[in-house]
Amino acid sequence: MEEIMMSPEYQKQLEEIERLSTSLSMVILERDELKEVICKNIETRYMMQIGDLEYRCYKAMCEFLRAKRKAELIQKCVNRNEIPDMASVEAQLDKEFEAYRLAMEERLRKMNDAIERSRGRYLSEEETAELKKLYRQIVRVLHPDINPDVTPEQLRLYQKAVETYKDGDLETMRFIHVLVMENRPDVLTMTPNEKIARLNAAIQRVRNEILQIKNSYPYNLSSFLRDKAAVAAKRGELEDSLKNYKIRTAEYTNRAAAAAMN
Repeated sequence: MEEIMMSPEYQKQLEEIERLSTSLSMVILERDELKEVICKNIETRYMMQIGDLEYRCYKAMCEFLRAKRKAELIQKCVNRNEIPDMASVEAQLDKEFEAYRLAMEERLRKMNDAIERSRGRYLSEEETAELKKLYRQIVRVLHPDINPDVTPEQLRLYQKAVETYKDGDLETMRFIHVLVMENRPDVLTMTPNEKIARLNAAIQRVRNEILQIKNSYPYNLSSFLRDKAAVAAKRGELEDSLKNYKIRTAEYTNRAAAAAMN
C-alpha cells in the first residue's frame, strides 16, 4: 500500500496548530490559576488581616446612618406636633436600609469563605503539579476554542473540570481526566488555516483577561499585603473610624430618644 505523503506546507500548518494549542492551554492554565488560586489566596489573606475590621467598620457605619435617619424621622413628627409611630418609623428604616443589609450579608459571606479557605487542606507541590498537568490536558482536548466540535456532554465535563480545578480536588480531576481521554472528540472539520486563526484569537483574548486580572482586585492588593507597615496603618485607620461611628451612633440614638419623649 502506497504511503500518503503530506505536503511540507500542510505539515507546517499541523505543527503550528500543535504549537498554538499548547500555548492556548498554557495561558488558560495561567489565567485560571490567577483567578482561582492566586487571587483567592490574596483575598483570603486580605480578609484575615483587614477584612474583619472592614466588616465591623461598615456595620458600624450602617448603624450610625440608621440612627441618624431615625432621629430625623422622629424629629419631623415632633415638628408637626405628631406622636411618632415607632413601628412605622422602623418599617421605613428597614425599607431604606435594605441595600445596606444585603451588602453586610455579602461582606459576611466573604469573611466566612476566607475562614473556610484558610482552614482548608493544601495540596503538596507534587499534587499541585499533577492537578495542573491533568487540567491542562483536559483543556487541550475539550476547550471550545481548541475543539469547537465538542458535544454538549463533553462541554459539561469540561465545565466540571474547571470547577474541580477551582476546588483543588485532585481525586475528582483524576477521574475526569480518565473520562476525557477515553471519550476524545472527533477530528475537527475546519481547515488548518481556520483553526490557526481561531487559536491565535483565543490566545490573545486569554492574555487580555490575564492582564485585566493583574490590574484588578484582589490581585492588586498583593504588594499592599507584603507591606506590614501599610497593613498596620490601615488597621489603625479602621479602628479609629469604628470608634468614631460608635460615638456618633450613640449621640443620634440619644437624640432620637429625647425627641420621642417630647
